[in-house]
Amino acid sequence: MRFLVIIIFAVLLAACSQNSKKSGAAPVKSSSSPAAAVAAEQIEPIPAEILERYKGARFEILEFESGKKVVVDLLFNETVRVENFPITISIIQFFPDFKMSEANNFFTASLEPNNLAARVNVATDDGHEFYGWLFAEYPAIHPFPDPKYDLVLLNAIER
Repeated sequence: MRFLVIIIFAVLLAACSQNSKKSGAAPVKSSSSPAAAVAAEQIEPIPAEILERYKGARFEILEFESGKKVVVDLLFNETVRVENFPITISIIQFFPDFKMSEANNFFTASLEPNNLAARVNVATDDGHEFYGWLFAEYPAIHPFPDPKYDLVLLNAIER
């Protein structure tokens, strides 16, 4: 069973494409930013049945150096500048029971929060950008790749 779980995560890791850019000593802007990736990619809107039950997701942000944490409730179709953190975040897609088809299409198997996944667009003031999936039960898969902050999907916010 453990081997099967490892195989599934390996497939998810390979198939869930994400675009992230880490800044080095000096931030360098590129023309292929995550915002451009969102605009260029044909992203399906969050399905109506999900929007009827859920209104957003809860995230935790940790600043490594100080240990300061903040919990952020983020509604769908909203971009939020996190108070006292140089971070802006929005939810692009959300599935309460994330699954992936053989054709690499993402969907939810049910409305139950069995495998919460949120595709987010995150930008920090120092030029670090991230566009990818975060998983509540498996935060090590596609973690937020920032040297100063950690971002974790905690749970869904029901209506």
